Amino acid sequence: MGVLLLIIVVGVIAIFIITKYTNPEQPVIDDTKFKEYCANLNSTAMHNLVISGGDVACRFLAVTSLLNVANQKKIPTIVLHSGFEPFNQFSQDTYYDPCIGRESEEIAEIFTDAASNALGIDNVIHSSIKLIVDILQAENGDITLVDVIKFPYDDVLGYLDERKDNGSISDSQHEKFKQRYNNPAIRDNMLRVAPLFQKLRTLARKSNTSQAVNFQQAVLNRQILFFDLLSDTNAVLKELVFSEINKLTETHKFWVVTEGISFMENSESNVNAVLAKNRNNISLFYSGEDVPALASQTENIFHTLVSGNTKLLLFAHTSAVSAEKWSGHFGKENVEKITTGRNVGWRDTTDTRSTTTEKDYAFPPQVFMKSVQTRDTNNNTVVLGLNDNQGYFIERQELSFLPIIQLQPTPLMLEKQAI
Repeated sequence: MGVLLLIIVVGVIAIFIITKYTNPEQPVIDDTKFKEYCANLNSTAMHNLVISGGDVACRFLAVTSLLNVANQKKIPTIVLHSGFEPFNQFSQDTYYDPCIGRESEEIAEIFTDAASNALGIDNVIHSSIKLIVDILQAENGDITLVDVIKFPYDDVLGYLDERKDNGSISDSQHEKFKQRYNNPAIRDNMLRVAPLFQKLRTLARKSNTSQAVNFQQAVLNRQILFFDLLSDTNAVLKELVFSEINKLTETHKFWVVTEGISFMENSESNVNAVLAKNRNNISLFYSGEDVPALASQTENIFHTLVSGNTKLLLFAHTSAVSAEKWSGHFGKENVEKITTGRNVGWRDTTDTRSTTTEKDYAFPPQVFMKSVQTRDTNNNTVVLGLNDNQGYFIERQELSFLPIIQLQPTPLMLEKQAI
């Protein structure tokens, strides 16, 4: 009888984890290096830092170090978030109002820009919005967003007549505004402002105890201004806020801290312009539970956000897809893969072992997720991922290993007048 050769592959084990990346004895250092990085930040150079993963407490600890520096060095800082609870305690004394202290042309530009990018409304509404603002400013002087969105744009002539009768505007002002309104380019587009004003109602507020400020005032006064967008899905409000910030980048240097603010699908968006195409006048500190997901609108946005000299502080992620994005960011390298098997013959059995070299992630996705134990090809225990409060702080992105840091609690030392 001929020899019946039956080859049974009893195990194929791929070595895709290099011991130096996952050594259970890899030391975890304290957060001194991260705190030193924060302390050396200044207001003249552009600094970019991405904070991704972890829980609310982790990211708040990280942002605390940044804000303490901003407060100590009087660096103007705009903090934008969408319901990030730890920031709510700092949003009570001031509130954002884009109309405060602005000329009518500036207000009209910001509103028109937001409507164009978020709602697809043509720029022809600019003249209509400017007329509304001019009427209100002639009547009241400095105006608020509440005044603008409550304006009866469906009865402009009636409103003008009423204001002339009660002496709020002069006869000459009344006649001038009527002539402007009767211009078809203004009259025929007046009702098109309705969708914009309706979307902005969540922002409008008046308070007897809080101070209304716009971002320009906060920057000029070297303040730290917190603003809660309440929802990351309000595209109009996001466009309005980032329209003002985008204009400020043309003339001022300041910091922008965001938490949980996603990019927009519209490539011309002011949100994207600030977060991915800044003019070297802002330092951007972009934070979120899952940054790859926040920057998932197009393939190139994530790459743009984390490229160049951007520093990274990465906590554990819950999404395997996002963990793989981080793996892809650090690239691939040649990795030895060993295949073991057994040849079972008629008379004897022999073990086989072959080695091949393939391209694989330099840092596998498991490294960016919660800590788990696994075993290598020699049956040694290796640890992948991060424990609570641990993160990788990466100052340069060509690494042979990922340095793990353990964040320590730091009080947020903000002066009352700086908020």
